[in-house]
Amino acid sequence: MAAVGITESVKGDVRKFEIWCNGREEVYIVQAPTPEVKAAWVSEIRKVLTSQLQACREASQHRALEQSQSLPLPAPPGTSPSKGTTRNIKKLEERKTDPLSLEGYVSPTSLLKPPEKGR
Repeated sequence: MAAVGITESVKGDVRKFEIWCNGREEVYIVQAPTPEVKAAWVSEIRKVLTSQLQACREASQHRALEQSQSLPLPAPPGTSPSKGTTRNIKKLEERKTDPLSLEGYVSPTSLLKPPEKGR
């Protein structure tokens, strides 16, 4: 998500804004019919981008937490793991799923599709 951004003003035109990705490698200039419509579009796009960024951060933190919790602790020398510990590790591994899937969010690439002709 860090590769997608929005610039609210383009060349002083109050109806234009930019959507860009990959460090501005791809830049799309969008012109709204009125400044009010532009403001509404920019506001909604910012909400989507912000919520996706937040979801990505939460998913990343969740995965990091899962990984840190699933790392086995080193056993003291001369001891062997008990059956209960092994069973608990297996249960943790079975529960590994990512509940913070980004499915259902608008993908940034769908925002970047050029408008259909005639509209």
